[in-house]
Amino acid sequence: MGNPRFLFDEDVDPALAEFLELRGYRVDLMIKLKPGAADTVVLETAEILGAVLVTKNSKHFKKLSPRDDSKKGRRYRHAGTIFMGCHEDIALVRFKEALDMLCAELERTKDFADPRLLAEIRKDAVRIMR
Repeated sequence: MGNPRFLFDEDVDPALAEFLELRGYRVDLMIKLKPGAADTVVLETAEILGAVLVTKNSKHFKKLSPRDDSKKGRRYRHAGTIFMGCHEDIALVRFKEALDMLCAELERTKDFADPRLLAEIRKDAVRIMR
């Protein structure tokens, strides 16, 4: 599969994006692509890029792209989302700790009917929502 691509929402510390770029990951920033874009545009951009969205805005994005959306048909088939649910002062450390596990999950599920990575990184836990 290779390294996944990441799209960073405007609400996430750019240090996380820099960390990934230094390790050879492809990173896009909404602040550079489409500043001030609505949440639907952010998710559509992630879908077009085939990227995993990294955001703090779990309230809106969980509603826009739920795992179980069989009643209305899955609109987003490729855009995964990592919700950063921890304070900025520990976000980079927690992201570094979780990265290998998140990439392994992407590789493990690449052939699933719904391969999207939906994960939450918190102060005390990393949760993959399967």
